Amino acid sequence: MTKTLKAWSVKLRWSDIADTVYSATSGNARYQYLLDIRDVRDDVTFSDISVTRKPESDIHFPDPDPVVDKLTEEQKDVLLHAYGYSGRPGDIEKLGWRDHFYTSRTDDRLVALERHGLMKAHSAWNQDDATFRLTDTGRTVARSIAGGLVQ
Repeated sequence: MTKTLKAWSVKLRWSDIADTVYSATSGNARYQYLLDIRDVRDDVTFSDISVTRKPESDIHFPDPDPVVDKLTEEQKDVLLHAYGYSGRPGDIEKLGWRDHFYTSRTDDRLVALERHGLMKAHSAWNQDDATFRLTDTGRTVARSIAGGLVQ
């Protein structure tokens, strides 16, 4: 079943500037925004925040790819890292900002991902190293893994 990370337009009622917050519910989006805004505006209350759905900015994750079952947890983590996920809150919506992993050309994790067709090794500065870049299939698999992290 395809997962969707819902987008919400969130702003202070008296402001024209809105942020996009990704969350399962409007209440959770409002709360996330409240926590963020209180760093600079400790007088803001829950009722000061306006939230509306922004479905055009939803993030859709593909169904799990069958190759995921063949990967170790460490290989999954490496694939997600190569695609820009570090495990910090807010990282899911930033997926895709990177597409590579720089390491030793003989790194077992990356060599295995290359065998699965998820990464492709390219020359690097040092002859013993390589920049492993995600293939199109690798991007899709990384997104399907990330979809499993969405609540």
